[in-house]
Amino acid sequence: MLQVDILDLRFRMDWGFVAIMPLLGTLPDEFTEYETIHPDIDAERGVAVLPWGTELPLDPFFGILATAPPPSWGRVTSPVPRRFGGNMDNKELRAGTTLYLPVFTEGAGFYAGDGHGVQGDGEVCITALETGLTGTFRLTVRKDLAYDWPFAETPTDLMAIGLHESLDEAMRQAVREMIRHVCARTGLTRNQAYMLCSLAGNLRITQTVDGNKGVHMLLPKSALPGADGAR
Repeated sequence: MLQVDILDLRFRMDWGFVAIMPLLGTLPDEFTEYETIHPDIDAERGVAVLPWGTELPLDPFFGILATAPPPSWGRVTSPVPRRFGGNMDNKELRAGTTLYLPVFTEGAGFYAGDGHGVQGDGEVCITALETGLTGTFRLTVRKDLAYDWPFAETPTDLMAIGLHESLDEAMRQAVREMIRHVCARTGLTRNQAYMLCSLAGNLRITQTVDGNKGVHMLLPKSALPGADGAR
């Protein structure tokens, strides 16, 4: 596995864009009057200013964080997230988060791109606030880990990531992966981990627009046996 510690994210631009584009997004047949807006980015005040005056708090992250895909797959398109990570568009992958990615090639081939200034869960119209970012990462090879799918942790939560054409299947994968990680980190049985996920896990729709849709589950580390405040 490649451990990616996201240390710092900074804006390179004072503007970005949000667009409705043909045949893309969650409701492509309902929104056919295509439009692009260019919100201002006020990094000093920490807000994006929309053309109609609304201000949204900035929350930057890279939409694409990936290793190189398995050579046996040949060339694959970049918009679709898969086992190597890629265009996951997960707003939780901000500075302070650690992401674990499977390695399929010599040297891993880590890539970061697709800078976002702020995004809602779902990214429903196809874009977030698309902009330029500079990132600082610490990369560590973890030969002691062997996850089948990307996994992450924030300072407070474990994060299981599900990716599939079906939102239902992406949800099931996120739950299944979290159960696996909870069992590996604790002495809980699979049944107990499943029940803990039902009590303390929070499923969120990552994005619904990238071919393979995304669902992630956040589980507070404080809910794990042995953690502070847990029994």
